[in-house]
Amino acid sequence: MTKIALVSTISEAEEGVLTDAFDVELLHFNHRRDDLAKEGDDIDIIYGNVRPFELPSLPNLKWVHATWAGIENLCYPELIERDPIVTNIRGAVADAMSEHAIAGLLHFIRDLPEHDRANKQKQWSRSASGSLIKDSPILVMGTGGIGKRLIEILSVFGARLIGVNSDGHDVTGCEKCIPLDKALAHLAVADHVICTLPCTPSTRGFFNRDWFAEMKPGSVFVNISRGAVVNEADLIEAVQSNKIRGAFLDVTDPEPLPEDSALWNCDNIFITGHRSYLGSRNVVNPAFEAFKTNLGHFLNSDFEQMIYRVNLKSGY
Repeated sequence: MTKIALVSTISEAEEGVLTDAFDVELLHFNHRRDDLAKEGDDIDIIYGNVRPFELPSLPNLKWVHATWAGIENLCYPELIERDPIVTNIRGAVADAMSEHAIAGLLHFIRDLPEHDRANKQKQWSRSASGSLIKDSPILVMGTGGIGKRLIEILSVFGARLIGVNSDGHDVTGCEKCIPLDKALAHLAVADHVICTLPCTPSTRGFFNRDWFAEMKPGSVFVNISRGAVVNEADLIEAVQSNKIRGAFLDVTDPEPLPEDSALWNCDNIFITGHRSYLGSRNVVNPAFEAFKTNLGHFLNSDFEQMIYRVNLKSGY
């Protein structure tokens, strides 16, 4: 019988779905994590994450299902060397995260902060500011599962899209795609920037003073990926000096954001506390739904059919 270590929580109903449909044993470690290293001999699958010091106690580990989109905390040498199957949930939350990013962009380009200020002062807004997504050149940083879905939706708005990925390979819906190391040179033509990049050694701190200095005046920066890809002090400087119109951040570094962080006190930075994945009416737990689909493939040894597989060496 295949043994699954539940490091992240699933509901009793979801547990029943798994045990009714598959010949598996579920072992609960979400409230006794320290015991994982003591009882790991027969564990085949981990639902959640695995830490480096736990690996020696997991000799039969074959698959790790990350219950989030980013996998940077799994990209450590010991797990890369072990080379199990690793999956995440990037496609399962792509709709929600894409719409969240677009909401953040619209927040600024439709001048909602000014309308909110007028509302609170019981004033009829006289704002003359407002621009469109239609015909706007938008740089989409990252064209993986989430980035591709974002591009599809922005295409419906009529945006002119420039995709950025590791090597500049073409992506449907983009006027052109460019490699990450050439992105800075294309900022002059982009009205706005939306980041879905994974956090890897090459992207950590990528958005810095040099980047924001090249963005168009009045442009908006949206980040729904990882807070660590942004130098937050440089972002604050760019917003406070009106170099850019504003920033919409679903993610920060660290999380939760401390009360004394300067981000809280910066006008025209809007933070949503890593909630961009929420919103599906039909999938209460997207991590579980992706896992259930993949479990059937795994037990049938149809490993190539497993969805949302990731490469630990590349970090995505």
